[in-house]
Amino acid sequence: MISLPGDLNDALDSLLAGFSQRELTRAVERLVGRYRGGVPGPVMRSPVDVAAYAAYRMPATYAAASAAMRQAALAAPGFLPRTLADAGGGTGAAAWAATGIWPGIEAIEITERDPAVIAAGRRLAAGAASAALRGASWHRADLASASGRSEIASGSRRSDIASPSRHTGIGSPSRRSDIASASRRAEVAASGPRSAAGACAADLVTMAYVLGELPPDARDRAVRRFAAGAGTVVVVEPGTPAGHARITAARDTLLALGMTTLAPCPHDAACPIVPGGDWCHFAVRLPRTPLHRRIKRASLGFEDEKFSYVVASRERRTPVGDRIVRHPAKRDGMVRLRLCGGDGDLREEIVSRRDGDAYRAARDAAWGDPWP
Repeated sequence: MISLPGDLNDALDSLLAGFSQRELTRAVERLVGRYRGGVPGPVMRSPVDVAAYAAYRMPATYAAASAAMRQAALAAPGFLPRTLADAGGGTGAAAWAATGIWPGIEAIEITERDPAVIAAGRRLAAGAASAALRGASWHRADLASASGRSEIASGSRRSDIASPSRHTGIGSPSRRSDIASASRRAEVAASGPRSAAGACAADLVTMAYVLGELPPDARDRAVRRFAAGAGTVVVVEPGTPAGHARITAARDTLLALGMTTLAPCPHDAACPIVPGGDWCHFAVRLPRTPLHRRIKRASLGFEDEKFSYVVASRERRTPVGDRIVRHPAKRDGMVRLRLCGGDGDLREEIVSRRDGDAYRAARDAAWGDPWP
């Protein structure tokens, strides 16, 4: 189970404190309705919409991004990024996840199109334990734009992501009106050559739950922009057939740029899963706070977030074996594993009690783990 870190949990509580449960519940219902109706991307009409969006999506996005990055860290233990560019970062969940996996990150740039969301993200990061999060540079930009132009959100400094020492802390508003007022201040200068559209050469680029919000013709362009100068790229999408299709397309683009797949695929061959019959996805469990349960009208104290992802890198991949792509079927004296193999094929492996250590490992194995 992956939980929000204490500093982020406290910041979210503070963000939500200015609104009643009824306001938040209604805002979440509007948000869910837009998602289910296929509306691309949340539309933030008020500060309570932004707060509800953060409460509803940030824990799950953080958990899924963390799970993907953990697998990247296993596949490339020598990869220790110092700089991060988060594309379509929302309120910063992927950036928070990255600093949890790689605490050595020193400089962060976050690109987001909605000024109210930027304001909320800055407020959440203001009390972070990570100096990189506190000093993150926020850029206002629409990733669907063909121009790649961006603005620097008011209150942020134009960063030089190659020089982390230039980053400074950002103050935090403290009243209910802070999101609205800060978003109104998020006008500003057009970007120069170091735009947030990918010109900065970051060690790590994250794109979490953003490709599905872009028009189809803009997705490949956005991936290429941000990956062009990146050392490693992490892309996360919902664990649906459509999300898997977007991940497969992003993976193809990253491989075409000369990168190697770190995770989940143990190979650089074409995806062996036939579209329409199945899709590659994983799941991560996260706790629900009492407020989370109330605004979601949920009874369980946890939820399972299903996600698809790819991590590609210019780093050398450490061989990690095959990948378990379904829940292991555990029976008395036997475990059946569905595997994506290093040769690029799908296969099943049955591990029995007579296999000794391998059987004990299979009993402990989980969906998404490398094998053996």
